[in-house]
Amino acid sequence: MLLAAYLRLPAPHPSAPDTPFDWKGLGAYARFLLGVMYGISLLPEARGYFVLGTGIAGLALLLRVERDTPHPLVDIELFKSNMPFAMSNVAALLNYSATFAAGFLLSLYLQVVVGLPPRSAGLTLVAMPIVQAFVSPLAGRLSDRVEPRVLASIGMGLTAAALLTMSRLNAQTGIWYVVLALMLLGLGVGLFSSPNTNAVMTSVQPGRYGLAAATLATMRQAGMVLSMAVATLVISARIGNVGVAAAPVADFVEAVQLTFVICAIACLMGILASLSRGRIHNRGGGNAGSG
Repeated sequence: MLLAAYLRLPAPHPSAPDTPFDWKGLGAYARFLLGVMYGISLLPEARGYFVLGTGIAGLALLLRVERDTPHPLVDIELFKSNMPFAMSNVAALLNYSATFAAGFLLSLYLQVVVGLPPRSAGLTLVAMPIVQAFVSPLAGRLSDRVEPRVLASIGMGLTAAALLTMSRLNAQTGIWYVVLALMLLGLGVGLFSSPNTNAVMTSVQPGRYGLAAATLATMRQAGMVLSMAVATLVISARIGNVGVAAAPVADFVEAVQLTFVICAIACLMGILASLSRGRIHNRGGGNAGSG
């Protein structure tokens, strides 16, 4: 694929080739991300709060540095003036925060509670990406004709419904219940992801496509880390410092149920962000952020 891309794709021409690189912004940005992500992974240890505090301080520094930089690495003004761009990224952050830990939790649930071997648990989890693989391309094409906020919001709503369905899991739940919940989750994520990406990329000028893609990727990775942090914190708080396999099944099931409820609430908040992004189509083709 790398060779095909090199031979077939046109060479990019930067819109501002002489723009200096924002090294100060990069340093503040790295401090913010590393501090927040690593700090969350250390919670509830005392050093986790300290590292998290340094990350938050990095965010304050980033905002100050980028405000005074003529060519910022992170264009803060774009978030202020471009509602579709800002809200689409917030929706992506909430969606990945709500859904990424689902595979991790269900893998443990299927092995520890249901008693499936690892291979069978993995095959069960394939139900979600199979549905998502079929739905995402169709949703992406449909979002060229239907407002992305409509499709993405429907997808977020279906995702919340799937997570609430998973919050009802217990030791007696049948395997087909899990499969159907995973299929519903795949349908919701598939309807959300492509239209939301379309909204992000359509809301900026072509010269800012790289910035838009990088920002969306950051939201995706941050959401994944937050999702895993919430899951591990809830499990640790419920079962203590013992291994999942050694913990009482009832306690672990309660932790799984609570985590899925929290994730569903994040999805419901994501619906509000998705709906508030405004119209994408008929805004002048890439000038969505002007209003």
